[in-house]
Amino acid sequence: MIKATITDSFIAKIKSTNHHMIADEPSDLGGNDKGMNPQEILESSLASCTTITLRMYLKRKNWDVKQILVYVDTLNEKSTTDLSMHKTIEVDGALDQKQLDRLLYIAGRCPIHKILEKSLSIESEIRFI
Repeated sequence: MIKATITDSFIAKIKSTNHHMIADEPSDLGGNDKGMNPQEILESSLASCTTITLRMYLKRKNWDVKQILVYVDTLNEKSTTDLSMHKTIEVDGALDQKQLDRLLYIAGRCPIHKILEKSLSIESEIRFI
């Protein structure tokens, strides 16, 4: 479970069982720009999950890849409808086209990719502390 707390600024303190981080808004939106904004955190979830999934696959296949870079951009972020993300994967290794095609397929199997590409239901509740 993730817990986020916020007081008088836009800095959200985010904590999991073993780790913590902060989220903030850029200064032009009234924040202090002390951390990634929530949209960037969502994009980083997809990028990091993709790189980890690919690394696990490459290790299992014993394919020689030195580095994997994943870039994620959110498209149409000003709109509340038709939101989409674009993911670009760069691989530094001696692979053929068939292997690249397989890596692209595997990249789409990462858990965050699978969650984001489906309709997601969010149940919310509110209560006093």
